[in-house]
Amino acid sequence: MKNLISLSFLLVLAFGKGDATFPQTPFWPMEVGNKWVYEFKGNLTGRQTSSLFEVEVVDRVIKDGYTYWVVAGYPGTLGPVQSQTFHVRYNSKLKGYFYRTPSGEELPFLYGDPEAARTYAVSSGNAGGWDLENSMKYHACKGCKNQMNDEWNLKDGLGVISRNWYSPNGSWGSYVLREAHINGEVFYPGYQKDGLNIELRANPDRTKVRFEMIIRNLSEEAKFLNYPSAQKFDFVVYDKNQSKVLWKWSSGQFFLESLQKDTILPGKEIKIERTWNYFDRSSNLVKAGTLLVEGVLPIVDNELKIGPIAFEAGSGFTLEGSNAIAEEILEVPALEIVVDYSKSLLDNINASSGRNTKHKVVLNGLENLFLQGGLEEELVALRVFGSNENSDCNLTSLVHPLESFKPYKALISLEDMVPSGASALTRALKSAYLDLKNHPGPKSIFLITDGGDSCGESPWDIARALNKNSPDFTLEVFGFNLSSKMQSAYKNLTKETGGSFYPFVTLVELSSLLEDLAKVNMNGGQLEIVSDEQKGEGFVVLDSYGSIVASSSVGKPVRLLEGTYSIRVLGSETIQVPSIEISKGRRTILFLEERLRELDELEAIDLKVSEMNKEVEKESDEEGSEKGGRRGIR
Repeated sequence: MKNLISLSFLLVLAFGKGDATFPQTPFWPMEVGNKWVYEFKGNLTGRQTSSLFEVEVVDRVIKDGYTYWVVAGYPGTLGPVQSQTFHVRYNSKLKGYFYRTPSGEELPFLYGDPEAARTYAVSSGNAGGWDLENSMKYHACKGCKNQMNDEWNLKDGLGVISRNWYSPNGSWGSYVLREAHINGEVFYPGYQKDGLNIELRANPDRTKVRFEMIIRNLSEEAKFLNYPSAQKFDFVVYDKNQSKVLWKWSSGQFFLESLQKDTILPGKEIKIERTWNYFDRSSNLVKAGTLLVEGVLPIVDNELKIGPIAFEAGSGFTLEGSNAIAEEILEVPALEIVVDYSKSLLDNINASSGRNTKHKVVLNGLENLFLQGGLEEELVALRVFGSNENSDCNLTSLVHPLESFKPYKALISLEDMVPSGASALTRALKSAYLDLKNHPGPKSIFLITDGGDSCGESPWDIARALNKNSPDFTLEVFGFNLSSKMQSAYKNLTKETGGSFYPFVTLVELSSLLEDLAKVNMNGGQLEIVSDEQKGEGFVVLDSYGSIVASSSVGKPVRLLEGTYSIRVLGSETIQVPSIEISKGRRTILFLEERLRELDELEAIDLKVSEMNKEVEKESDEEGSEKGGRRGIR
C-alpha cells in the first residue's frame, strides 16, 4: 500500500471542495467521460520504455454518503502496464484527494498531501508543451535525501499535465499529457484559441533533433491562415536560459514577398517538420544538455509564438552531408596495459635461444612502445601480476596509475621487478576493469601473457563484465608462443568485447603489434553500424587496397586509424558500402538502411544523367550530319 502512495500517478491529484453529492474538483475536472491521453517514458526495469496510455473517469458512485469518481487506467509501479481502477474523492476539509481501499479505508495519494508541498499560482514556464499559467506544482518529498524525488504539474481545468520523478536506485519516469477530453471539448498542448490548436514538439536523439509543429482545426468551420510572404513557419533554438539564439531555421534563406494562404478543413491538421543537427549559427557543435525551442507562425497582423519548450540535445553528433552518416566527438581514450610477470616468463624462448628469455622480449617490447609509441601525456595505466612484489594469487601491482603517461617512470618500475610468482591473470584483469570503469571515454586493456590463469579463476567472468557494461570497453590479448588450444580460447575471449588476439614470438612482432594497436586505440576513431535488419551480423572493414583491417558486428563499435574505408556486412546477403570516412577522436555512425537508400538514389540519378548525355550526344551527331549534308549540296 505504501508503494501505491509513493508512486501515485499524475491524475489523482488536485484540490477543491467536495460534498456527498456533486463535489467541485478544482485543478482536476471530474466528470464521467473525461479522458486524458499521456505519453510515458521511463527507465524502471533497467531499460528505457515509451508508450501512450489513457486514463478515464468511467463512473460516479456514492458510498457512505460520499461521492467517489471511478478512475480507470491508473498506472502502477511499472507504468501503464500495471494499470488499475480506483475510487477517488476530494476531501474538502483536508483539501486533498484520497482513494478508497477495498476495506473502506481512505488513504492520500501523495506523501505530505495536502498542502505541505504545494506551490500555488504558477504563472510562467512550460511543462510538456503546456503553458503553466493558472497552474499548480506539487513536490513529493522535495529536498529529501536518499528518497524518491517527485514533481507534478496541474493546470486548472485540465488536471495533471506532467509528472517527473527519479529515485536513488536510478529508475526514473515521466508522464506528459498529450490530449485531454474535458466535458465534450478536446485540448492539446500549445496554443489553443477559437478552435485552432498549434502544438510544438521536439524529438531529440543522439544525432539530431526533429521539430514538429502541428496545426489543428478543432472547430466545425474551415480555418484560413494568411502569411505576408512565402515563409509560413520558423523554428528558433535558444540556450536553456533563453538568452541566446543558437539556431534559426529561416536564417540565410530568402522568401518571396507575396501573400500566401493555407486552408485547414474542420477536423484536419497540418504537420510541419524540420531537423537540426546540433550546429549553432557559428557552425560550432553545441554541448549536450537542455535547450529550448520556439515555434513561430508569421501570420499577417498576428505573429504566433508557441513555446518555448525544453528538450535534451544529443551527445555531440553531427551530420556530414548525409542523413545516413553521423559523427560523435569521443571523450579522451584510456588504456591500461596488464603484463604477466609470472615465473614462466623466465623461460628461454626455445632451446637454441641461449639466455634470450621471454621476459627480455616483453621488457624490450614495452620499452619500444613507451619511448616510441607516442603514449607520452596520454591516459595510460600499467599493472603487473606474478612478480616478486605480487607473487601471491591475491596481489597485483599498479605500477603506473591512470594519468598522463610518464614512460621512464613506468620503465624504471618494471626493471626493478623479477618474474617469480603465480599467474593471477583474472584478478589483474578485474583490477584493470575497476581502474577504467568510471572513465567516460573509450577504454582498452592490453594483456601481455605467455599462458593462462594459475590461480583457479576464469577470465571469462571479466570478459562478460566488459561486454555488458560498456560498448567502449575492449580487451586485446598479446600471446607469447601459446599452444593452438590456448590461442583459440583467447580468440573467443577477446571476441566477446570486440577486441582481438595477437600471437607473437619475436621482439619485432611484439613491438610492431603494440605500436600499431596503440595508435588505433589512442589516436584513431571508431566506426559503428546501426541497423534494425542486420543487427548482430558480422562485418569487415577494408582499406583502400581491399585488405581487411578490422572486423566487428553490427551494433558494436570498431576502432580504426583515420582514413577512408569500405565495409562488408556478412549477413544472408553480403552488403557493401563504400567511402566511409573515419576521423581522429570521432565515432562515425553509419545508419545502414538509410545509406543503402541514398546509394540507390544516387545510382538512379547517375543512370538518368548517363541517359540524358547519350541523348545530347545523339542530337549533336544528328545536327552535325545535317550541317555536313548542306555543305555538300553547296
